[in-house]
Amino acid sequence: NLFFKELNEGFLNGCFELESLILNEGLEIIHDYSLEGAPKLKELTLPSTIKEIEQHALRNNPLEKLHLTSKTPPQMYLSYEEYYNRCILYVLNGSINVYINVGELWTLFEDIIEE
Repeated sequence: NLFFKELNEGFLNGCFELESLILNEGLEIIHDYSLEGAPKLKELTLPSTIKEIEQHALRNNPLEKLHLTSKTPPQMYLSYEEYYNRCILYVLNGSINVYINVGELWTLFEDIIEE
């Protein structure tokens, strides 16, 4: 098992066949371009410890499912509208209103499902 507190640019470079990724507890920040380079990445699970997702962190991947395991929404700066239209946001049971009420960009997801 690998433990990361931050993911830096190029973290997934060359992961051409990666379709699903569960990131470790303790991870706090996903920096710009860190999850770029995995052209088949469709499902991503973020830990409860995530605090910030930078604007270009998820650039150039076909993400369809984003699972957040934190009841408190991390700060997110994604500006790519295609994510909100095609990606389903999964949040913990009982936390959907927290994500909606915090505003920011979380409310732009067309589909938010509690799990």
